[in-house]
Amino acid sequence: FLRADPNSGKLQTLLTHDVFGIIRSLTPFRLTGGSKDYIIVGSDSGRIVILEYNPAKNKFDKIHQETFGKSGCRRIVPGQYLAVDPKGRSVMIGAIEKQKLVYILNRDSAANLTISSPLEAHKSHTLVHHCIGLDVGFDNPVFACLEVDYSEADLDHTGEAFNNTEKMLTYYELDLGLNHVVRKWSDPVDARANMLFAEDPSRGLIIVAGVMHKMKGVFFFLLQSEEGDIYKVTLDYEDDKLQNLERADELESLNPLIDAKVPFFNFVHIFNVLNLTDDDTPQLYALCGRGSGSTFRILRHGLEVSEMAVSELPGNPNAVWTTKLRSDDEFDAYIIVSFVNATLVLSIGETVEEVTDTGFLATTPTLDVHQLGDDALLQIYPQGLRHIRADRRVNEWKTPGNRAIVKATTNKRQVVIALTGGELVYFELDNQGQLNEYQERKEMTANVHCLSIGEVPEGRQRSRFLAVGCDDNAVRILSLDPDNTLEVLSTQGLSAPPQSLSIIEMMDIGTDASHGTLYLNIGLQNGVLLRTVLDTITGALTDTRQSYTFQSRLHLTPLSYDMLEYGSNFTSPQVPEGIVAISANTLRIFAVEKLGTVFNQATIQLKYTPRHFILHPISRNFVIIESEHNTFSPAEKEKALEAKVKNGFEYDPKLLELPPETFGLPKAEHGKWASCIRVLNPFQGETMSLVELEENEAAFRLIAGVGKALRIYDMGNRIIVCDMQESVHYASYRPHDNRIIIFADDTTPRWITTTTMIDYDTLAGGDKFGDFFVDRLPAETSEEVDEDPTGNKIMYEKGYLMGAPHKVSMIVHYHVGDIITSLHRTTLVAGGREILTYTGVMAGRDHLQYRSFYAPVKSMVDGDLCEQYNLLPMDKKKMIAEELDRTPAEIQKKIEDMREFKITSTSNM
Repeated sequence: FLRADPNSGKLQTLLTHDVFGIIRSLTPFRLTGGSKDYIIVGSDSGRIVILEYNPAKNKFDKIHQETFGKSGCRRIVPGQYLAVDPKGRSVMIGAIEKQKLVYILNRDSAANLTISSPLEAHKSHTLVHHCIGLDVGFDNPVFACLEVDYSEADLDHTGEAFNNTEKMLTYYELDLGLNHVVRKWSDPVDARANMLFAEDPSRGLIIVAGVMHKMKGVFFFLLQSEEGDIYKVTLDYEDDKLQNLERADELESLNPLIDAKVPFFNFVHIFNVLNLTDDDTPQLYALCGRGSGSTFRILRHGLEVSEMAVSELPGNPNAVWTTKLRSDDEFDAYIIVSFVNATLVLSIGETVEEVTDTGFLATTPTLDVHQLGDDALLQIYPQGLRHIRADRRVNEWKTPGNRAIVKATTNKRQVVIALTGGELVYFELDNQGQLNEYQERKEMTANVHCLSIGEVPEGRQRSRFLAVGCDDNAVRILSLDPDNTLEVLSTQGLSAPPQSLSIIEMMDIGTDASHGTLYLNIGLQNGVLLRTVLDTITGALTDTRQSYTFQSRLHLTPLSYDMLEYGSNFTSPQVPEGIVAISANTLRIFAVEKLGTVFNQATIQLKYTPRHFILHPISRNFVIIESEHNTFSPAEKEKALEAKVKNGFEYDPKLLELPPETFGLPKAEHGKWASCIRVLNPFQGETMSLVELEENEAAFRLIAGVGKALRIYDMGNRIIVCDMQESVHYASYRPHDNRIIIFADDTTPRWITTTTMIDYDTLAGGDKFGDFFVDRLPAETSEEVDEDPTGNKIMYEKGYLMGAPHKVSMIVHYHVGDIITSLHRTTLVAGGREILTYTGVMAGRDHLQYRSFYAPVKSMVDGDLCEQYNLLPMDKKKMIAEELDRTPAEIQKKIEDMREFKITSTSNM
């Protein structure tokens, strides 16, 4: 579910939902007089589903689900086409052949959407190319379908009837009085017609604006109508006759661009997972596209950052904050940067510049800055507090003796500081705006590492709880109520010293959708993040969950940016939602605009279709081989042009300078190849070397050059062969007589698209029909083959089941619903377990039916399905939890643990 951002013009993802099926058609409709749209979904489930978007819960509510046929993408089962009456009174759902169903949509007495039983509009021996609803006002709804009747062509073996077959535009009328669908009339149309659009023939247009655009030798008009449509109008006139017409490029198919391993499309998608930048997570390097549109892509896990400003500072700062002058201000007024021995205050306006008359103490480092009350500011530094009033009066509190402030936390009305030795001092703002110290202090039993106090709840005077993290590996919750101030309410032991604390109230519809839940987030020094629920009545800590960040500093959401040491929110008229941060000796202001993206990518243009690539480990450069059929190499192109010129051909040299990624490469006759070998620097995105192959050569494989010799190496003694129809074959090479012997194969026929080895005997792969599988050679068979180095024994073994003498065992099977084009075994995080990463082309009905589309699910836990538990209503969650003898929170924690730690495969489930 997408929405266009009116400010940036970019599309934002509001909601995504797994359907565990294939969506074949999708269309919105609105009932007559209604104020909101509904969504009709046609899928491979054999059902028509009507959804309503719930903005309060940000989810789709299922209004109706009617079954009309079998599951699967079948030619006679409706779901491929959807057509809605513009007045929202009915919908037609059609199949590719024969069947069409019409449903009447209405309201009941409670204004709820209702749907009728289906009305048939079938016609045998008819292929449907498209259908659409026509705007007939409030007359009986009419649907138009583009059809071909093949009944005569099917019976005529001469082919004459097939050549005379006409494509018809057929109109179907729904009689609302009789609840009957009538085939009204048909008109023949052009045989090349493939799509319908509804248009009012009697409607007139008024052109309200227009402009003539002139270019060198070309001009045209841009006209805008009262409907808001823009038309490009050209003027036809007699000119010199065309002398030469050259084809610039040819688009062979308008289908979605997918992998070349599917023979229908010829688009390449080869990828690898490497960590060349020594980051915490590796990068994905992929070859994509075909022809002049081919690219080399670098995908990094993280959000894309829009950098607004970078400024060097006089030293290396250790913290940065932003603050407003008044609580009701829309934008921040100051940026405060703390150094080891000084504080720098910057004013935010059209430009960011240093100011000195703010009341902040500039000769000392700052521990915290906060906007206090309605119009006051607070600076906390090691020797005390500065309460800066709106009239620039300063109230200062000094620490006793030689003690210093080590940690502090604040909200708009409360301040808590920790002195050396573990003593806590509490301050609270009164109704006159005066910051008063609580007379009693709290001595902690260990040194304080971090503090946190939550925001003041709406309608309250203070936050009730203070979280204190100490070096004894414990977090304590203290009360801030006047009756029992600084009294310990609860304690939680930790596995390592705490580094950072944050008390935040967040909405959690899985726990309680009526109000927010108070969470205490705990960051440990070993990189572990804990989140625990803080009881708003007793202060008890319950339902603790942890997530490992795999590094010493906590970065909950990875950014594709330089490592940041400290950050704060930043708002200004130019950057309404930004971040100000420090990195080394620089101050950076940036914004994260695409919050929903998982990867950001860098694209490098290639010349021809990429065939393969490898990494040179020493220089960390990629070597890419590219080749293209029906294309001139540079030398062949020069020869062809010279021959044309000798024959009196004249051409404009500027035509040769047209960008090939836009206009394509010049086409050559069949059998002509252009090819090159490219050395690419992935860090700079530069081509270090490009070698064009001449003499009509094409590169498909890389070999090694050692001294004066070119060598092709072979490793191991086992060959895995993947067939286009008969799945996987295990083979052994006999060097004595130069023969390859197949000794094991699969019992399930598969159209293999990609494979990868898990271990010596185990192979994982994907097929054309969206299945993922893992096959393993039995241990005894593997040992028997390895103990026969000559291959004589397996050579004369008798075949079994019309195949090889041995069979592999299928230990895992799973239908992903997408064609797996590449499969790679890798680790995505430092220190993590190995996983299988795949790329595909894209992606309801019953889950088990979907995942077991071609074979039963075996030895696979469906994480996508398990995570749907978090989207269920609370009563459903409790029902499932009671059957499992667990609480909903325990089940949610288990699902989170599966995602974080247990991405494994097993053969004994």
